[in-house]
Amino acid sequence: MGSASTDKPEFFIGTSGWTYDHWKGRFYPETMAKSHWFDYYARQFASVEINATFYRTFKDQTYQKWRERAPQGFGYVLKAPRLITHRKFLLEVGDLVQAFYHSCSLLEEKFELILLQVAPQTPVDPERLGKALLAFPDPGKVAVEFRRREWLC
Repeated sequence: MGSASTDKPEFFIGTSGWTYDHWKGRFYPETMAKSHWFDYYARQFASVEINATFYRTFKDQTYQKWRERAPQGFGYVLKAPRLITHRKFLLEVGDLVQAFYHSCSLLEEKFELILLQVAPQTPVDPERLGKALLAFPDPGKVAVEFRRREWLC
């Protein structure tokens, strides 16, 4: 890490998703069509977490569409699939990690991070976590969220 005068932390502020109906009239203008919500959102925030990648896979064209729609300087955080985190509990996930990372990389410069949410049932095993992280081509692009207090050591 360099000197404090040249290295500044970079923060991206956003929410987990942007298509919440109860935001209409609270965040989105009452008369705005839902098809314009992302554009409006992206003018207010610099990033968004894509939670949907936890639940299902998307075609390459979806990632390319997300990339094209986002303005310059906007970034995506993509939640790692539950098959990796909540079904396989980070074991034997190398191929799954590679496939997911490939999809994320289609976002090009708009790919900020992957959120790896460690399931509460995952045994506290730093070696298991380390192997899973090293399966990512760039582990520095992975943020880890623990859902079990014992991991906080």
